[in-house]
Amino acid sequence: NDSFLYTIVDINGNLAAATVHIFILTAPPQFVSFSGGLQATEDLISPRSGGFSGLEISYSDLMENISVTVQALSGSVILSPMLMQFRQPASGRLSVSNGGEDGRLLILEGQIGVINPALQSIQYLGNENFAGVDSLRLSTRNKNGINQLDVPVFVEPVNDPPFIDVPQYIMLESNGSESLIFHRETDKFNFSVGDPDLASFPGGESLFLVTFSVEVTDGFLLANLPSELINSTDLKLRNVFQWQPIQTYAAISKHVNVKASGIRFRGTIKQCNDLMQQLLHHGGENGAVLTLKLSDMGNYGCFLDCTERISLPLHAKAHVNLIRKRPLSSLAAHVLGSVIVVESLIVFSLATLLLFFTCKCAFLLVHEKRNEQKNSHKPTDNAQVLNGNVSTRTITGCLPESIWNRHPLQRQVGETSGEHKQSPEINITPLELDKGTSS
Repeated sequence: NDSFLYTIVDINGNLAAATVHIFILTAPPQFVSFSGGLQATEDLISPRSGGFSGLEISYSDLMENISVTVQALSGSVILSPMLMQFRQPASGRLSVSNGGEDGRLLILEGQIGVINPALQSIQYLGNENFAGVDSLRLSTRNKNGINQLDVPVFVEPVNDPPFIDVPQYIMLESNGSESLIFHRETDKFNFSVGDPDLASFPGGESLFLVTFSVEVTDGFLLANLPSELINSTDLKLRNVFQWQPIQTYAAISKHVNVKASGIRFRGTIKQCNDLMQQLLHHGGENGAVLTLKLSDMGNYGCFLDCTERISLPLHAKAHVNLIRKRPLSSLAAHVLGSVIVVESLIVFSLATLLLFFTCKCAFLLVHEKRNEQKNSHKPTDNAQVLNGNVSTRTITGCLPESIWNRHPLQRQVGETSGEHKQSPEINITPLELDKGTSS
């Protein structure tokens, strides 16, 4: 901070004095050295050892803590563990953290003595399959403001292999005519070809040419190709193991219908996918194997000036089993229908019989339970009736013959009582009563 005093005098000799206080704020850290551009390699941490040299900032207050943020627009930044491991601990305390929505913002906090070594240990890793020009944004901050700098990063491309995404087998309709192999509306699987280098190819999709071929072991393939592909299209006829150019053709609406056991052409990725969506298979009643091959012809992120970065072509290959559904004959269909009807009748009869016996068993169980409840009161009543009958007949002097026969009586009493125990034997001696005269 500083200050100065000033005085004002008018023509009458009047004086006025005042003091001006000046508060000098420390400017944000400035970049005194930075590289004009950083070099990196696709899908690799760059540089391989150490960090980028040439990044340095200056700050007047050596003891104040400042903050530096580093962010890559199409990648991520990290600190080289080798350089940070051999950093002198007496140089100060360094705080390293990640920020931002995706966590790719590298935040460095500390004094100027530890910030500069950390900046020189920064490493870069681009996004997957990214190649081209990226930007490394550095921001320095103190309590008085922010200073920013954008450093370009030139990511050298690397050739990645193409891919073919198809299922292992496909069921085709066996109707004796052409069958569409890949049906976008009904098929639930994905079928496509592509190349990871296409997204970052500087020449655009129209200049990224590949070689695509489809072959079938049995039957024929039918396709409708654009007329601009005729010059680069080769066919493999049946029982011929060599590719041959198209000899004669008739273009209809700038398209040519081709029929062969194999079709090969050079075109864009979009043209390859268009061919797959309208590819037909004819013949091959026992099924066939479809072979797909894709070559990127050495094309990748390099474009125009590729004399020092020529890549060998990379290939992709896939096989698809074409299985035809065999329809049933009329006799087999009638037999199968009859068997289904007979089985249905048998199952219905068994179910009806099972229901009948179930209901019958339930009815018998309920009836037996009711009988048991009624018979629980019958033994006492039967005994009283029996005693009354015996005494009555004894008084009249006319004993029943059943009393003289003990076994039938015991059986009857046992049956009416409902008990399983044997009744005790009753010894009855016949009595002779004299007939008296009435007075």
